[in-house]
Amino acid sequence: MSGTRNGRGGGPLSEVLGDRAVDRGALGDQVYEHVIDAIDFTALYQLEQMLWSLVGDGPDEHTAQQLITDALARVAKDERRYCSFVPLGITKAEEKAASYDDSCPLCRMEAQSPPESEHDHEGECSLCDDMAREWRAENAEALRRFGLRASKGARKSAASRN
Repeated sequence: MSGTRNGRGGGPLSEVLGDRAVDRGALGDQVYEHVIDAIDFTALYQLEQMLWSLVGDGPDEHTAQQLITDALARVAKDERRYCSFVPLGITKAEEKAASYDDSCPLCRMEAQSPPESEHDHEGECSLCDDMAREWRAENAEALRRFGLRASKGARKSAASRN
């Protein structure tokens, strides 16, 4: 193939890979981890809990877990995964209000329930600060590779563990 390296087209991926062959098995595992990072598991868990309260968790194929599994498989083939038609600046609450469907029991349950209280990160929170400091200390080397510096407290914590 003319203009390609190892049968791949030019561009950023070719520049990153160079002359290395792609191990499809390893790439599949790596893509899987990136997809995991892209999913809001808290929201997915909350949805599964609402489903569980509607259908229970019996032996048939309509259990909450199976409904979520089937929906995830459908999402993988849905064209809407490529882009959002909701403009930047629209909140999740506004988006949910606009997509509300009165015939959907999940929409009705969400509307009747107060929104999950989100932890307020506006002010000081020593618990969050401690967890973030510990996480940064554990990941200090990776953060440095990307030009990100661990906070001073994280460097001290990492030094005390080593």
